Amino acid sequence: MASSPTPNVPILTTGLKPKETLTYVFDPDGDVTLVLDNAPDSLPARLDDLKFNTLGESSYLFFGTGSKILRIRASSKHLTLACPYFRRMFRSKFSEGVQFQSQGNAEIKIHESRVLSFILLMCIVHCRMRQVPTVVSLSALTGMAALVDYYECHDAVSVFSDLWIRALENQLPTTPEVKPTLFSFGQPRNYQDPTLDYFNALNWILISWVFYKEDIFRKMSQYLQDHSTGEITANLLPIPAAIIDKLNKQRTAYIQQLIDDLNQLHSKVADGCVQTPGSLFSHSDPKEQCTYLVLGALTKRMMEMNLLRAPAPQSPFPGFGVSKTKARLRDAFKSPSIGNSAHEACKLSSRITTMLSSYSDPVGFDIDDPEFPRRRNAQ
Repeated sequence: MASSPTPNVPILTTGLKPKETLTYVFDPDGDVTLVLDNAPDSLPARLDDLKFNTLGESSYLFFGTGSKILRIRASSKHLTLACPYFRRMFRSKFSEGVQFQSQGNAEIKIHESRVLSFILLMCIVHCRMRQVPTVVSLSALTGMAALVDYYECHDAVSVFSDLWIRALENQLPTTPEVKPTLFSFGQPRNYQDPTLDYFNALNWILISWVFYKEDIFRKMSQYLQDHSTGEITANLLPIPAAIIDKLNKQRTAYIQQLIDDLNQLHSKVADGCVQTPGSLFSHSDPKEQCTYLVLGALTKRMMEMNLLRAPAPQSPFPGFGVSKTKARLRDAFKSPSIGNSAHEACKLSSRITTMLSSYSDPVGFDIDDPEFPRRRNAQ
């Protein structure tokens, strides 16, 4: 026999005022009650009054800031069919599983800060399709990716995730001039370059990983290597550590190679003019004038980048980005001309161009890289 609906009664807390309690009924005959204690104050009293645009625009501003308690009347059949996480829970020997097996119902505390995204997930799981938006914000999509990964409900959400991704795919970060959006999911702790869309690229790494979008994953992993100017962190997103580690490893290796090649170039310039390496102590020879001009300019530029000062730059090379460093080398590394076309190849700009010609852009990652953990939705 189905239990009666949970009444909307206040629940006392340690504060002076009781918390308001809402009940959203996804299944009137539901045998599972999911309890979230940080629901946004903006939630309407009834599930039917919740507008799809509210779900689609959920942002990190709602995370953990709500003062309402939300009780969700749900169906164990829907939950177990859609989410292996709940199937294991109800069959387990933990308190929730024991209660469900012995009583035929259970009350489960959900520790989830992405309350609006969780409601959206419940709408999909319980086939309330009219309340599911066809377009969502990037933060809402990121929140859904985190939930889908945790509750392992990839198949249940796949139709909608494909729609959402197609609608947002034209907003993928492509240049360092793209500014981060206010409502992106999470906040970067090491965001150093104001023109770098590091924040949204991380969101897309999670989205593409969870929903298996190979091309997006490759593009965003390439983007983060190329444009990050400090250590790359997951910033509270559930991105596998192996992906973050490889991003940092590839980025720092690239920058270290650039620095090593500049130091090698400095030694070559000190050896003398490209035309005819000779003594550095003859002040009347144009070859030596060429050497002094180029060596002086290179030394000055490298000093400006703190490459010849102690201590030398060390991994993770804060302030150094692959794209940013290469652009700086092209634009700033020039030397005065001695007015002799025979020394064109000696110019610092010519030498830098030759050095950089051996560099290709960082390579994006294969989503099926064996270094990465097996995805939860992998067959």
